[in-house]
Amino acid sequence: MVLDHVKRKFLSDKIIEAKIREYLEKVLSNVLISDIKIQKLPLETRVTLIVFDPKRKLTRRDDVIKSIAKQISENFNIENPVINIYSVGNPWLDSSVVARRIGYALQIGRPIRRVLYSTLYRIRDEGAIGGEIVIKGKLGARGAKARKIKARFGFVPKAGYVTRYVDKFQYQALTKSGVIGVTVMITPPESLKYLKPEEKEETKKDVEVKEVEGEGA
Repeated sequence: MVLDHVKRKFLSDKIIEAKIREYLEKVLSNVLISDIKIQKLPLETRVTLIVFDPKRKLTRRDDVIKSIAKQISENFNIENPVINIYSVGNPWLDSSVVARRIGYALQIGRPIRRVLYSTLYRIRDEGAIGGEIVIKGKLGARGAKARKIKARFGFVPKAGYVTRYVDKFQYQALTKSGVIGVTVMITPPESLKYLKPEEKEETKKDVEVKEVEGEGA
């Protein structure tokens, strides 16, 4: 009985956390969210937001933060929520921010290949060792076949100890043709010192794009 109660409590907390995340992403659509962390403490519930806010429109406005805390308290029955907001360092080396940027671009109908190339070149110019973007879904008008487009440059390890340094994020963009999955992987500049000589050679490769069509894409 005790275990059942603990399981129900755990699931309930996770559902509430998911709803809070959904609410925050909706109400803060004017900024790019890198991460949301929710921590329940004895006297408060700490909500930490890491956002891309270059002009600090959000992080400098106490009234917005207080309003968000009030809404979370009232809508989700959370006692004493405390909101902490931090700005992300370099948005082009943050896979979460990059994935959301691509998702928004797809939602407003920007050309996919142009988005892929411009994004990867910007990631590379910011010093990344490697980057990979995978877009999967019905890319086009309604009724189009599923496609998977993969674009990458440099070295993005898929196995071994170096994978611990890869920043990876998956995002789902809701477009007119359906849900499009966006996966972004970035090998940050600081990982260079951990690479083997042959791996460092791969960082010199230029951007390449591959495309696969069909339901199995």
